[in-house]
Amino acid sequence: MVVEQTHRKLEIHERSGHPFSHQEVILEAVKEVAGPTFFALLVIAVAFLPVLVLEGQEGKLFRPLAYTKNFAMFVAAGLAITLNPALRVLLVRRRPASAVTQGKLRRVMNALMGGRIRSQEEHPITGPLMRIYDPIVRWTLRWKTVVIGGALAIVLLTMPLFWKIGSEFMPTIDEGSLLYMPSTMPGISIAESQKALAGDQSHPEALL
Repeated sequence: MVVEQTHRKLEIHERSGHPFSHQEVILEAVKEVAGPTFFALLVIAVAFLPVLVLEGQEGKLFRPLAYTKNFAMFVAAGLAITLNPALRVLLVRRRPASAVTQGKLRRVMNALMGGRIRSQEEHPITGPLMRIYDPIVRWTLRWKTVVIGGALAIVLLTMPLFWKIGSEFMPTIDEGSLLYMPSTMPGISIAESQKALAGDQSHPEALL
């Protein structure tokens, strides 16, 4: 979100043709979306908090995932409003007009970090995606009743499957049949070994 807003702001200012400060434009763009970005990441982290209260097998299986996800979201939320703006101000800049007369290393750095901001329509990735996305959105807005009705119909079709899922959180695992293989002492008698094979647990010498 921060990257997209920064790119859009720089594109608008470059199209205007008026002189502007890259740093001020970037700071303005970051201020507009820093709050929503920060809280959006926190919402994702909070959504995993119920997993932390799971107990038994479910808790052991999913609690590490919840901890990892929450830590990653908290760190991402902090970096979105600290490191991201700093790097954006440092790296995004206008390529100087005298870049041809500078050294080779400086020209390479200017080519990577500076230059004209391309519009989304001219970008080789976002351009084709926008041309595909635009007619789909227009069709959806034109037939919004049909789209909403179709979504509700799909939800209703899943209701019978929902009631068949059951109440257990963990799915049933088919681990095959249990194989009973008792280990006995070398000098055990035939009668005792027969009792061990029959599953008689009353004789401690039958099992190691």
